[in-house]
Amino acid sequence: MRGLTAMRQWLPAIVASLALACGGGGSGDGPPATCDTMGDSTWVGTENVTTTSGSCSSFTGLSLTFTIKQAAGSCNFTLVSSRVTGITFDGTISGDGLTWTHAPYAYDFGTLTLNSTAGTLSTDQQTLTGSFTWTLAFSSSQCKGTTTFNLVKQ
Repeated sequence: MRGLTAMRQWLPAIVASLALACGGGGSGDGPPATCDTMGDSTWVGTENVTTTSGSCSSFTGLSLTFTIKQAAGSCNFTLVSSRVTGITFDGTISGDGLTWTHAPYAYDFGTLTLNSTAGTLSTDQQTLTGSFTWTLAFSSSQCKGTTTFNLVKQ
């Protein structure tokens, strides 16, 4: 009888410990997200545009602002760039790495396609660096390039 009484006293603590160790006891939304959290944030800095083929111009030190919105508990976000009017990019965070996409869109008298995107959020979550490759197609020609960026959280 003494053993049963002792078990009744300790059983709630054991169950609670197991629930917390296994990711339970939270809001019921499943396991914690495996990504950094940026929330709603603004990032300001510069970008460098390098043309790798074709006759597009290269630029360095262009001003750039990213506005990012990320819902609590989500690894998805939306991104608006100061360099592109009327376009919202959809993105995903995995750990501290970011990627984003959008269908080809009108840009500078042509159609711009993002071929690859990659960003990295610093450990202190105060800087965002990365690059993306692109193709800008015109009616009779195209150019390709890489844009790198270095942004600081505001």
